[in-house]
Amino acid sequence: MNKSLAKDSKECTFSGLVPGRKFTVTVSTISGDLSKSASVEGRTVPAQVSNLHVTNQGTTNSLHTNWTRAIGDIDSYQIHLIYENIVIKNESVSSETNQYLFHSLKPGGSYSVVVTTVSGGIPSRQSLGEERTVPASVSSVMVNNHGRNDYLLVSWLPASGDVDSYLVTLSHNGKVVQSHAVPKTIFKFPFSSLTAGRLYNVTVTTRSGKYENYTVTQERTQPSVVQKITVINSGRSDYLKVSELDASGDFDCYIATIKDSYNFSKSLKVPKSENECIFLNLVPGRLYSITVSTKSGKYESHHYATGRTFPAAVGSLTVADRSTDTLNVTWEAAAGDVDRYEIQLLFNDMKVFLPIPLSSTTHQFTSLTPGRLYNILVSTWIGNLQRAAFIKGRTIPSAVKNVHVSNNGVTKGLKVNWSPGGGDVDSYTVILSHKGHPISTHLIPKHLHEHTFYDLETGELYHVLVRSNSGGFYNNSTAIGRTVPASVTDLSVENKHTTSTLAVSWQPATGVSEGYMLQLLNEQGTQMLSNISVPTASRGYKFNDLTPGKKYKIRVFTVSGGLYSIGTDREGRTGSDLTAKEIIDSAWVVCDLENLYRKLKCISTSEL
Repeated sequence: MNKSLAKDSKECTFSGLVPGRKFTVTVSTISGDLSKSASVEGRTVPAQVSNLHVTNQGTTNSLHTNWTRAIGDIDSYQIHLIYENIVIKNESVSSETNQYLFHSLKPGGSYSVVVTTVSGGIPSRQSLGEERTVPASVSSVMVNNHGRNDYLLVSWLPASGDVDSYLVTLSHNGKVVQSHAVPKTIFKFPFSSLTAGRLYNVTVTTRSGKYENYTVTQERTQPSVVQKITVINSGRSDYLKVSELDASGDFDCYIATIKDSYNFSKSLKVPKSENECIFLNLVPGRLYSITVSTKSGKYESHHYATGRTFPAAVGSLTVADRSTDTLNVTWEAAAGDVDRYEIQLLFNDMKVFLPIPLSSTTHQFTSLTPGRLYNILVSTWIGNLQRAAFIKGRTIPSAVKNVHVSNNGVTKGLKVNWSPGGGDVDSYTVILSHKGHPISTHLIPKHLHEHTFYDLETGELYHVLVRSNSGGFYNNSTAIGRTVPASVTDLSVENKHTTSTLAVSWQPATGVSEGYMLQLLNEQGTQMLSNISVPTASRGYKFNDLTPGKKYKIRVFTVSGGLYSIGTDREGRTGSDLTAKEIIDSAWVVCDLENLYRKLKCISTSEL
C-alpha cells in the first residue's frame, strides 16, 4: 500500500489493515530523482473474539467456553477464569482453538471468563462471559416421622460449593403438598398436618443463581392406630370377632394377631376395605390378647385389646341316680379354661346355689321333696362369663301309706283305700292281680284315695298294688285282700227216720272255698251245741247222738282264707221213740197209698 504525502506531512494513517498483523512502514524522502528511506515495523491490535459463550453443560464442577475466532492475525488466546474477583486460572491457548473447558470448579460458583486475543504480544480488547456451575445436590437426606402419623422431619447435610438457598418440597402422586424455602444455613425442616400412613416424595433442592440441583427420597408418615377395637365372642366358645377397624389415612392392610399365654399365635391379613375379622377354633373360656396393626409400607401402628371365648358347658349332664329325697347329678368336665363350677337347684322361686370344686364331676342333692320336678343347672364360670348346662330331674314319688283292702262283707267286691305319701304326685294307679297276673288296672286322680273293684271271684285272694305316679317315675305299695266266700245253696236237714241223728246236705258254694263250718244250734239259735269243719269237697254231714224228737237249727258257713260267708240256716227234728209195729204199719200204709195211686193213674189213662 503506497501513499504520497505533502512535504510538510509528519504522519500517515493506514486503515483497513488486517487486525493483529505485523506491518513494515517505509517512509521515503524524495527530492528529484533522489530518495532516502527509513523503515519502521508496526502491528495492528488484534481483533477481539466474538460470540463468547460460557456454559456449565449441566455439571457442578466445570465450565465450557467457546467463541468465534477473531479475524486477522492471531498468535494465541489468553483465557482468564475469575472467581470472586480473583483470577484463579490464566491459560494461553493456540490460535486454532475456539473453546476451552475448566475443570475442578466449585459447585454453584459464579465465574467470569475473559478471553483476550494476543498477536505479537499485543492483546486485543477483552471479551467477557459469566456463568455458574450447577449447584451440588445435598447428601444424606434423612426423613423421619418420629412415630407420628401427621409429621415428617427432613434433614440433610449441606451441599458442597456455593448455595443461595434450599427448597424443600413435599409431594404425593405428582402433586405438591407443601413447599418451603430454607436459608442456606438451615439444614432441616419439619412438615406437619400430614395424612397418616401416606407415602410422600421429599425433594431437597439446592439453589444457586438460576440453577438448581435436587435430591429426592421417599418416606411415609406413621399409619394411624385404629381408635377402638370391639372383641366379641357372640356367645360361642371357639370364636372371637374383632370389629370396628377404622384407621384413618393411607394404609395397606390390617394385621390382626391373636395370642394366648400358651405360645399360641395366629395372624390374619385383613384388607383395608374390611373392618372386621374372625378367629375360629379357639379354646373355650380362654383369654386372648389381640393386636391390630395398621400397616403402611414398612411401618405399623398397633392397638391392643383382649377378648375371652365363652366357656364351654359341661358335657353329658345327667341324673345318674335318684331316690324319693335325693338326686345324684353327674357330668363330664367342660373343655377349655374354667375358673369354677356352680350347680343350681331350682323349683319355682326356690334357688340353691352351690360352688363345686373343679375336680368334681358329680353332686348329690339331699332332703328333696318326693316326686318333685326340679331344674338343675351346672354353670361353667370363667371370669364374669357363664355357660350353663340344663336338665330336669325328678325325685321318685313316695309310696302311699296305710293301704287297706276290705270286702265290706260283699262276695264280689274289694275296696282299697290309702293315705297319700309326702311330696308331689300326678296320679295313682291301682292294679288288682290274681295269682301274679294283673286283671284290672285303674288310674286314679291324685285327690282321690280309694277305689272299689267289682265282679270279683267270691272267696278269692287278690293282690292290690297302689302306685304313686310323678312324671315317668313311680313308687309302689302293696296289700292283699279276699272277697267274702259265697254261701252254700240247697241246704237240707233230715233225720232219715232216726231218733238221734240229723243228716245235713248242701250244694257247694260258688267261687273259692277252703272248707265249710257247720254249727249245731238249739232251736232258738242261741246256743251252739257243736261246731264242725269239713273239707271243701264235702257235700254233707251227719250229726249223731242227738235227742229224739228235738228240734235243732243247723247253720253252714263257707270258709276261705279265714273269712266266713253268710251263714245258711235250716231246722231239723230228730224222730221220736216208736215201736217196731208202728213203724211197720206206717210202712204198709205208705205202700197201699202208692198202689192206689198207680191204679187210679192207669184208669185215667185208658179212659183218655
